[in-house]
Amino acid sequence: MPMFLNQLYKHSKLLFVLVMVFISGQLFINVKHGMVFSPFYHYGMYSQVMRPQSEYLVPEIVVDGILLKGNDFTPWAWDKILQPVNYFSAIRPSNALYKNEVTRLTPAFLSPRKTGNFLQACDYEGFIDWYTKYLADVLRRPVKTVEVASHKYIFSNGKLESTPITFTLSSQCQ
Repeated sequence: MPMFLNQLYKHSKLLFVLVMVFISGQLFINVKHGMVFSPFYHYGMYSQVMRPQSEYLVPEIVVDGILLKGNDFTPWAWDKILQPVNYFSAIRPSNALYKNEVTRLTPAFLSPRKTGNFLQACDYEGFIDWYTKYLADVLRRPVKTVEVASHKYIFSNGKLESTPITFTLSSQCQ
């Protein structure tokens, strides 16, 4: 590496400075663990063992009274069915993250009147109307009713066990 930098310095001082700034930024990010900003990323942030969570919320989608099961679809089709629900479920946490962290870290860049540009509306009725039409396209059949809920499972003794707790998608907006 030092020989490369030496040759780079002789070739182009500007390019040498840019490479050194990049290397310095990358070293700073690695020292600060968890702080990232583009184009500097902490490449070791996913290099540890991921332990099972103690609980999981699993979306359940009922179309015209029939529970959709992932085994009945290709992985790509199941992703098309499930991802809009996951995105909708993430609106509230995403808005909270923006309000609590982004506005705290970047007050000089964001004025309060611009904050609304980054917050997502949590319109359950609008989502279900859209999702019903979307599912009709994905399933290639007419869809009259769609119900979406998240069922809570607990990971205990090496097994995933069902609980009687269910959250409706509309409750995740409130």
